[in-house]
Amino acid sequence: MTPLQCKAARQRLGWSIEELAHRALRSHTVFGEFERGKKPASAAVLASLHRTFVKAGVNAEAIPTDAGDETEDAACSQ
Repeated sequence: MTPLQCKAARQRLGWSIEELAHRALRSHTVFGEFERGKKPASAAVLASLHRTFVKAGVNAEAIPTDAGDETEDAACSQ
């Protein structure tokens, strides 16, 4: 998952970084730095993001890296 995919998935859910951190049981600083490209996410953080978004019904990896909307249906679980 790229930082842009993370941010797009979070925004589609209407979540702040703090809300994402709460749901993923992680520090909001970790996600903020990842989304801004300041620090890469560890494998554990990426797994946590994936689980949190899937649980909420969004497949962040299906979101185009340019954050376009043409595959929005593919990013949302059926």
